[in-house]
Amino acid sequence: MLQGPKAGGCAGEKETLNAIAADVINNMEADCLYIVGTGTTTRAVLENMGLRNTLLGVDAVYNGKLVGSDLNEEGLLHLLEGKKAKIIVGVIGNQGCIFGRGNQQISAKVINRVGKDNIMVLATIEKITTLKGAPLFVDTGDEKLDRELSGYIQVVNGLGERLMYRVES
Repeated sequence: MLQGPKAGGCAGEKETLNAIAADVINNMEADCLYIVGTGTTTRAVLENMGLRNTLLGVDAVYNGKLVGSDLNEEGLLHLLEGKKAKIIVGVIGNQGCIFGRGNQQISAKVINRVGKDNIMVLATIEKITTLKGAPLFVDTGDEKLDRELSGYIQVVNGLGERLMYRVES
């Protein structure tokens, strides 16, 4: 079996990504560690904060400052010690993956520590449309966690805009 290729961007995408980033930034809490996943959608958050990012890596922000760059699982678990945290992830276009493909650093251990209720999924409407109704999916390597993450999740798709979308394992 082969997975489908990633989907590209479209006209107006930069404005939409900036709107999604503004929503995330406006709702950031003080004294909360934000684990920022890979990809262009999440990159917009850090760029709009004036912070450096690693497009294919996982970064961490605490109180508006970059506290970790291109982190692995061990680095994330170390940063999580004693802190409230949230995970910000994008959706792989045309595939729908939110965990397990391209962001393995955000492991089952990290997700369990942060908790399902503290996961923020970001995607443009165009990216969701490329799925043609197929669900988002997770592949953390932990079947129990994958089942727990299944169901419906809120997806930030603009400034003050959300949609509910199905997740399967």
